[in-house]
Amino acid sequence: MKREQTVFVGVLLGVVLLNLAACMPIQPETSAPAPITTVTEEIEMPQSVDAANPLVQQAVADLAERLGVPVDEVELVEAEAVIWPDGSLGCPQPGMMYTQVLQDGMRIVLRVAGEEYHYHSGGSREPFLCEDPTPPTQSP
Repeated sequence: MKREQTVFVGVLLGVVLLNLAACMPIQPETSAPAPITTVTEEIEMPQSVDAANPLVQQAVADLAERLGVPVDEVELVEAEAVIWPDGSLGCPQPGMMYTQVLQDGMRIVLRVAGEEYHYHSGGSREPFLCEDPTPPTQSP
């Protein structure tokens, strides 16, 4: 009988300890979470762009060839360094997916016979004709 009492007391003590452990509050982790760091890279680009810029010259030559006109008939309306909101470089095409990262680039507006043409460039891409342009995120 003494052995049965000892086993009973042992089991009862085990059950009580398990119940107490289940009722204890869970302590939240006290260490602070790691701080979030943001890496930014400053892009240095010229603010003013003129007709002597090689990218502008490429755009002028391309448009003159497309339209079959001499390069001196292509007028530079505006050229500026910009930051595009994504990899479309301000010229998204339907059904295409683009990298979602800011892209440094250039917006060039040319005019021939009163009609304006928009050229965009960015990253390592040379200027290209954009028929349905969207505005840049910002100018640097």
